[in-house]
Amino acid sequence: EERKKNERSKERREKLGRKERKKERKKERKEERKKGRKEKMNENKDKTSNKQNESGVKGKNNE
Repeated sequence: EERKKNERSKERREKLGRKERKKERKKERKEERKKGRKEKMNENKDKTSNKQNESGVKGKNNE
């Protein structure tokens, strides 16, 4: 009887550990996506600024 209790509690602890690991993985993936979005935005900014520099028409887009 005591052994069964111990086994159950051990399983419960392992399950909790799995849940925690799952949460951690989820956070990590979220951070990676965030970084990817930032990098993409920066790349796009660079592209647009390069285009503006090449054309030599800065600030005349508003006309």
